[in-house]
Amino acid sequence: MPYLPANGGSLYYETEGDGNPNTIVFVHAGICNLRMWDAQAAAFSDHYRVVRYDTRGFGKTTTQDVEYSNRADLIALLDHLNIAKAILVGCSRGGQIAMDTTLEFPDRVAALCLIGSGPGGYNPEGFQLPPEEQAIEDEMAASDQVKDWDKVTQADMKMWVIGPRRSADAVNPDFLNQAYAMARANYEHDGEGGKPIVLNPPAAGRLHELDLPVLVMIGLEDESYALNAADYMAKNIRGAVKVEFENAAHLPNLEYPDKFNKTLAEWLVKA
Repeated sequence: MPYLPANGGSLYYETEGDGNPNTIVFVHAGICNLRMWDAQAAAFSDHYRVVRYDTRGFGKTTTQDVEYSNRADLIALLDHLNIAKAILVGCSRGGQIAMDTTLEFPDRVAALCLIGSGPGGYNPEGFQLPPEEQAIEDEMAASDQVKDWDKVTQADMKMWVIGPRRSADAVNPDFLNQAYAMARANYEHDGEGGKPIVLNPPAAGRLHELDLPVLVMIGLEDESYALNAADYMAKNIRGAVKVEFENAAHLPNLEYPDKFNKTLAEWLVKA
């Protein structure tokens, strides 16, 4: 299996479509691992080189207890694979990593797709979670404190996969099971160590620096902060295109892969 040693870590990655001239790097959400992009790898590897990897603290990647930069990790992977410039597609936390990398290394990124994500340092004045979402956050925090990973994962599902305004029976059970398995496995990394170095100054005040095609995707059943952040990015990133997915929460690519793939492919042709 392919691993890349990087500053006290070992990054697990996969590639498909290696003979194609243009590269898409998919960066996973914080409740998933690179497996969340299986349907995208299958769909895009005929025309693009597709790269996926597990960030530190997730999937098969491991790290020592060191300070590290997620941005430097991504660039190290591009260098290792001899990729001068790539399209970055990131979901949630992965979108923040992709955006931060674009700001720090603008000459390495050709286009940027952000899914259910938000810029680092974004704290809208006066924003508060609705009571039902705050209750789920409190449930996560209480379960995390006693390291009850099953309960934490169940709360993850309520907030991110089902969505705070949907019921579980409104969601495809196969999709729910797939997401649960990835989210639960991530907690096996508890105690592994490592401290990420954040981008400074953060991205929230630097959206004007983004000078490339940007696609903002959001599921309308996502939690309120993500909905707010999507609006903020669409309004403040020059030329950004915003696409909404009805009856989808935080992972539209996993919940509706065919629609997601069609939307992304059509945008990439125009980008």
